[in-house]
Amino acid sequence: MNPEILAAATQLANRYGHVVDNQDLDALGEIFTNDAVFDASAVGGAVYRGLPAIREFFSVGSTVHPPAHHTTNVYVHERDCAVRVSSKYIVGPFEGLARTGVYEDVLRQQEGAWLISERKVFRRWPPVEAR
Repeated sequence: MNPEILAAATQLANRYGHVVDNQDLDALGEIFTNDAVFDASAVGGAVYRGLPAIREFFSVGSTVHPPAHHTTNVYVHERDCAVRVSSKYIVGPFEGLARTGVYEDVLRQQEGAWLISERKVFRRWPPVEAR
């Protein structure tokens, strides 16, 4: 893999938590493409289509979103002619329990920058049924 793409994708995955935790809604445009899809349906959420919908989702703040997002195990790879990032997350504490899961991203260049065009969120622990 091209080292520049690898570095940009890794930085993007790592920066996400900082942007979300700081509620920097403007900087979400430096994380997601204008037409991005953020799919939280596997964790009991909804599917948000487009940057305005993603910003609205994150604008509700800590009443819905955990106060801390930690991204680990970032793996950048190419599949089906696309740059993809698989990473693990830890969020919490929220309702007394840390939650862990997986982000599956598809990246695309927009105006010369690598951004997330699709993010699917999956929970690993505790399972959705444990809520």
